[in-house]
Amino acid sequence: MTIASDTPRAATRLREEAGFEGTESALRSDLERFEAALRSDLEKLEASLRGEMRRLEQRMTIRIGGMMVVAVGLAAAAGRFL
Repeated sequence: MTIASDTPRAATRLREEAGFEGTESALRSDLERFEAALRSDLEKLEASLRGEMRRLEQRMTIRIGGMMVVAVGLAAAAGRFL
């Protein structure tokens, strides 16, 4: 299966719609801007994930602590009846 491609039209669309330039230096600067934006997004995502992990850890600690209190209470109650 072959797909027809109109390269000049695609290049024109990239320039007009996406703001890309056709020169090598413009492509390099586009990539540098993209890399900086991507790094920033990844840093934000990492910070968000770290916060979520901290909240999850706190919830798990509270839940496990609650289960331990119940288990000790049940053991103490069972000891009184035996």
